[in-house]
Amino acid sequence: MLLLVFVIAVFVFAWARNTRASRQRWVARLQLPGLWISENEEKRTLELAGGLASGTYRSSDLGNGWWRLSGHTLWLRTDARELALDLVFHDVGRISLECRPGERRLYTKRSGNVIPLVRRQT
Repeated sequence: MLLLVFVIAVFVFAWARNTRASRQRWVARLQLPGLWISENEEKRTLELAGGLASGTYRSSDLGNGWWRLSGHTLWLRTDARELALDLVFHDVGRISLECRPGERRLYTKRSGNVIPLVRRQT
């Protein structure tokens, strides 16, 4: 009986550790912090700053506040309200956010990996 409890405990521990590691890999692959530009005709922007799963945001139409990722939901919070957006990961640098059924915005991450080859002397 004690052996069975031990085997089940080891299985649950391994499963929980594997689930957590998978979640961390997924969040790291999302690369949410950065500037996201809507591919819709409005060309709205969403800038996320902070860590991989939470931080502050600035949006051209939603204002400023704090964001956090919980499951597949991106929560945007201001002093006045909290908005839940369903996040769909398409590829690295491409996500879509849905705030109402049928109303989805596709965002592309603007890459900022330009490195100057010549340093300016001041």
